[in-house]
Amino acid sequence: MKWMGQLDAGDPIAAGFVEPLDGVTLIAVTSIDGRAAVDGVSGGLGNPADAALLQAVRRASDVVLVGAGTVRAENYGPAAAPTRLAVLSGSFSVDADSAIFDDPDNPPILVGGGRAEPDRREALAAAGAEFLDVPDTAPHRVVDALRRRGLTRIALEGGPGVYRDFLRANVVDRAYVTLAPMVVGDGPATFGSREEADGNSHSDGDTNATDTFDATGSALPLGFRAEAAAFDDSHLFVRYSGDAAG
Repeated sequence: MKWMGQLDAGDPIAAGFVEPLDGVTLIAVTSIDGRAAVDGVSGGLGNPADAALLQAVRRASDVVLVGAGTVRAENYGPAAAPTRLAVLSGSFSVDADSAIFDDPDNPPILVGGGRAEPDRREALAAAGAEFLDVPDTAPHRVVDALRRRGLTRIALEGGPGVYRDFLRANVVDRAYVTLAPMVVGDGPATFGSREEADGNSHSDGDTNATDTFDATGSALPLGFRAEAAAFDDSHLFVRYSGDAAG
């Protein structure tokens, strides 16, 4: 593992901490006790260096893939071109007046649609959405569909249920994990809970088991290798490689 010392928040790509590579790149911030958010949003866990890391991973990617629940909770806006924003939802549970539609030149891609009502699809199309229809949101199917569209560098931003499903399906090639120096106590587990893995709920918006990966197909446990680490104040940043991803 390469110890890089202080994280260069000015340009993590130029510093060599973020590498633009094909595949699925998970990026997450977590508390010491494994929680994903403070008061419902992940921003309470981060700091300016973590925000710079997130933006660098986005710039190094063709597409940011995120669940509809996280779009709502974190009040997502449009992606900065040329990176695309792809929102994962079996029912297209996205508000037509969401800020993700604010840039008509770089509209969001809605991935899923297997349970979307025709009137919802019509309203989202009028708002400017593009659609990538897949029968379900199983991770391999979603990744393959994005790759066929030419989006081969995929930044996976969660939330917990999406992280859980993609890790269990063994499609994550690398991960950037920020460890925040705080204990939160209550809140969603950063990478999903046992109840979610059993298909009882979906922590990222749609509460239907067809939006989750079948836990019986789990590839867990998975091994990751730490490639590089850095710090800023008391936040620790680690880049992991998923050797077995496929």
